[in-house]
Amino acid sequence: MLSEVSTTMNIIELFNDKINGVLSTFDRIIIKGHLQYFYNHGSRMYYLYEENVLLKDYSKYAQNITDRINLNAIDIAQSKNRPFKYLSSSRKSKEEVAKNILQENPIDEGLICVLKVIEPCVYHRTYLKIKKLKNLNCK
Repeated sequence: MLSEVSTTMNIIELFNDKINGVLSTFDRIIIKGHLQYFYNHGSRMYYLYEENVLLKDYSKYAQNITDRINLNAIDIAQSKNRPFKYLSSSRKSKEEVAKNILQENPIDEGLICVLKVIEPCVYHRTYLKIKKLKNLNCK
C-alpha cells in the first residue's frame, strides 16, 4: 500500500502543472471520457509537435504508448497478484466480469482485476478537398 501511495504522489508531483485537482475515494470509481482537445485537428497537430512526433512516425509513436500502457497494467496486476484478463468484446459487461473474478478469487479490499478490451471509438480524419473550377464562358 505504501508503494502505491508513493507512486501516486510521484505522478501528482510529476504532472503537477497539468493537474487541476485530485479525487480520492474509499470505493471504486469508473471514469469515462475523452480528450476533447484531440477533436480539433490543430490541437492534435500541436500535441504531436510538442512531443516531437512527425506524422510519418505517428503509428510507431502510438504503438509505443499503447505498449507502455499495456505493460504497466500487466505489472500492476502481477504486483497485486490479481488477474489480468483480455475481453474479446467491448459488449461484455466489465462489471459482471469483475464480479465473477471477485467470486472466484475473493479479496476484502484493493484491486479486483485489470481488464483489457478494445473499445470502439469515433475515427477522426481530416480531409482537404481542392476543387478546380473551370472558367466557363457563359454568353
